[in-house]
Amino acid sequence: MSLKYLEDCLDREERYIQKEKLRTGGRKKPELATEAKAREAGLHGERLALAEGIFQWVQEFSATEQYCRLLIIAQHRCTNMIKIPLGGWGHNGHYETSGGRWSGVSIVEDKSLHYWAGRKWLGINSSLRIATPEELASKLCHGYLDKFAQALRSEKVYEIIAQANLIYAEAKK
Repeated sequence: MSLKYLEDCLDREERYIQKEKLRTGGRKKPELATEAKAREAGLHGERLALAEGIFQWVQEFSATEQYCRLLIIAQHRCTNMIKIPLGGWGHNGHYETSGGRWSGVSIVEDKSLHYWAGRKWLGINSSLRIATPEELASKLCHGYLDKFAQALRSEKVYEIIAQANLIYAEAKK
């Protein structure tokens, strides 16, 4: 490694900081978090409607033959849930995707949901069991619930489920 390498890294970091300042208008993270929480509070009704739609889909999907077959495969792999990775974090008051954040929701055998989140290479660092639409609406942010609902509306959720739970699923191009 050389001094030139260090200089290149510093340049990239400074460009990143400049982009962040432009994106956030120069506001600090605590200010942004407060604004996000206030925005989320105003969206509770919408979050609840999205959560009810998600739980309705869980009830309908869990009555299908495909769900039963997936659950048998999941149990063969020593788990009792069907994973739906959705990316980003939805539990910190706003939808966040930077810094290697990832997450997902699993449909548990009892038809409740299990939310899990982590950071690149560090494993799961947050986990929530969610049994009702009210809990879902209060624990996860609007952006995350909206992303989940969009995957349901477009039926992309079935591709996501196949890729996350089945060894022989092929990625669509």
